[in-house]
Amino acid sequence: MVVLESRGSSAAKPVHERLDSALQLVQRSIEYAQCPVTIELRTSAKGKRLVKFPFFGNERLNYSSLKGTAVFIALLQTVQTRLARGDSRSTIRDLYYSNVELYKDQRQVEYWLGVITQSFGLKSRQQLMVVPAQKGLVYTSLPMAVGKVVYATDTIELIPYMDEKCEVALVKAPGDIVVTVFEKEAVFNRVVQKHSTTKTGQHHIFVTGKGYPDSLTKKFLAMLVQWGQRTGSSITFELYVDADPDGVAIALNYINHCGAQHIRYKGITLPRLIAMRTQLLDLTQRELLLARNMLLKRPGPGIATQLQRQLFFHKKGEMNACYSQEW
Repeated sequence: MVVLESRGSSAAKPVHERLDSALQLVQRSIEYAQCPVTIELRTSAKGKRLVKFPFFGNERLNYSSLKGTAVFIALLQTVQTRLARGDSRSTIRDLYYSNVELYKDQRQVEYWLGVITQSFGLKSRQQLMVVPAQKGLVYTSLPMAVGKVVYATDTIELIPYMDEKCEVALVKAPGDIVVTVFEKEAVFNRVVQKHSTTKTGQHHIFVTGKGYPDSLTKKFLAMLVQWGQRTGSSITFELYVDADPDGVAIALNYINHCGAQHIRYKGITLPRLIAMRTQLLDLTQRELLLARNMLLKRPGPGIATQLQRQLFFHKKGEMNACYSQEW
C-alpha cells in the first residue's frame, strides 16, 4: 500500500520531489513487482479514500473507481512535471485541457487537486503552482502596488495573482478613498470612461468581478481593507448589483468575505427602478427559491428588505438602466 502523507524528513523536501517519490512507488508496484497497488489518499482532515489499480481477483470492476485512479495518477504526473521544470503558474483550465479525453470535466480536476493538496499536507493549491484564472478588473486613479506588481494610474488591469504574503499598497490621498464594486462589466467600463474623461479630482478605485466574484477579486478587496486598517486611511467600499436574487447573492459573496462592516450595499433597488419607469421582469422559479433560501439565513436588514421587496413584487431589474442617472 502507498500512503500519501507528509511526515518526517519527507515534509521538508520540495513539493515536486515529494510528488515524484509517490509516483515512483506506484510505478515500482505496477511495473517491477507486477502486483496491484493500493493508494491511501486523504480527502479531508479526517477522511480517507483508497484507490486501487488495477482491479484484481474476485473484486468487481468498478469503472468509477478505475477512472478516478487514472485521473489521479495522470494529474499527479502532470503537476509534478510542471513543478520540476519550473513552469509558470497553471490554472485548473490549463490542466483540464492537457488531457480533456481523460478528465471529461473541470470539476474532476478540481476535486483531485484537492485530494493531492490534502494528501501531501499542503496549505493550498498555490503550493502546486495551480492558481485561479484571472477574471476581475480594477481601475485606479491612485498609484497602487500589489506585491511586486505596480499599477499605472487611469488604466484597466486584471487583478493579479497574490500569495499569502502579498500586500496591497496605495499612495495616501488627501481625502477619502472610495472603492466602488460593480457586478456588471458593462457598467464598470461606462463609469471608468466617464471618470477618466471628466477628471473630477476625486480619488476612486473601481472594481468588477464580472458577475459572481472569483477568489482573486475577493482577496484583493480584503487586502484593501487590511491596507486601510494598517495605515489608518479613510477608505469606503460601495457595492452595486442588479435588483434580483442573483445580485443579492453576489453582494453576500463579497460581504461574507470582507465583512459587512466594511462594504456598503447600495443596490440598485426595485423602488428606484420603479420610480425611473424601467421595465421589470418576472422572477423565475429558481430565483424565487434562491431569494427564500437567502432570507432563511437572516442576512443584514438592508439586504433582507431588498429580497422581501423582490418577492412581494415578484419582479427583478438590471442596474444597466441607471447608466444615465446614477453615474
